[in-house]
Amino acid sequence: MLKRFKKVLGIEGVKVELVLDEKYKNTGLLQGQIKLTSLSDQTVKDVTIKLIEKYKRGRKKAQLIDEYPIGKLILEGPIKIAKDEERILDFELDYKLGESPMDFLERKNFFYKGVVKAAKLLKGVKSTYRIEAQADVRGTKFDPSDSKEISFK
Repeated sequence: MLKRFKKVLGIEGVKVELVLDEKYKNTGLLQGQIKLTSLSDQTVKDVTIKLIEKYKRGRKKAQLIDEYPIGKLILEGPIKIAKDEERILDFELDYKLGESPMDFLERKNFFYKGVVKAAKLLKGVKSTYRIEAQADVRGTKFDPSDSKEISFK
């Protein structure tokens, strides 16, 4: 009874860990690994990987925050994981970073580069990126996941 209850809640089940570099070049392709471990025999239906941009602008009470998915990949299963076994899955995620008109102007025109950077600083514009991995495990209600912040050079 207790073993079945633990399985439904995901206790002693599959653990997900993202293995990534901290800095990437903006090439449109993100490479990494997912490490799956378990303390009991489990079956993973699939693993979903998402790259999300968190876009902040404004200051204090006028601050606005939006999140945009810029890449998604599903690694199909089933993936069987034996007790105390470690499985490593390689992945390559295609993405496309969004570019605002101000970013375009900053990139294309050398003379406006400083002006655009100053305007962004005054408005408090900042983008951060994170990657999330979530494993869909057969027989559990709470799927294991992991997320990491990454940056682009």
